[in-house]
Amino acid sequence: MRFIEHVNHEINERCFTPLIERLILWINQGKTSYRMVHTPDVRGALKLAYRLSSRLCEHCLLSPLEAFEGERQARLF
Repeated sequence: MRFIEHVNHEINERCFTPLIERLILWINQGKTSYRMVHTPDVRGALKLAYRLSSRLCEHCLLSPLEAFEGERQARLF
């Protein structure tokens, strides 16, 4: 599942919720999912990944997302 965040957080929540519900269904069915999140400015991607993980952990038997090394995404250029 790939989610590209919009700059408007209200729009994100409307789009994010059905994706969370679908992921919960798949995980509870025993399916493996790969999740990639993106933000327009890249800086918010880790925060978005933690938010997604937290919401999934509320409904599934998943371990919380561990801290990323350095808690920063490497620069691309």
